[in-house]
Amino acid sequence: MEDRIRWIEHKGKQILFTDFSDLKGEECINAVKGFEDFLVNQGKHELLIYVDARNCDLDDVGFNIGLKVAKMVKPYIKKEAIIGITKGKDTLITVVNVLSDIGIRSFDTMEEAIDWLVE
Repeated sequence: MEDRIRWIEHKGKQILFTDFSDLKGEECINAVKGFEDFLVNQGKHELLIYVDARNCDLDDVGFNIGLKVAKMVKPYIKKEAIIGITKGKDTLITVVNVLSDIGIRSFDTMEEAIDWLVE
């Protein structure tokens, strides 16, 4: 998972980039859990998070785990942007936002997402 989480800089601000793209089933679940561990171990708060979820296949079990993780990591996150959420899955973002109060925003491109994060 470490190769899928890294710091990037945009307009002088640090953003934690998490790459969930092309992960399927158990791989995706493990990546979500790895993200939680990484975030908690950083010990930092007010983080800007960018997630690439293109072609990530998260089933119901994975979604429930993701929701639990979202609730756990909320204290560490200032803003979170995600790309790769299809129209059929955009309702999931709404559910996560309502239940975790993170306020994740979905975007079509990386550029839009990271520009919003640093506003």
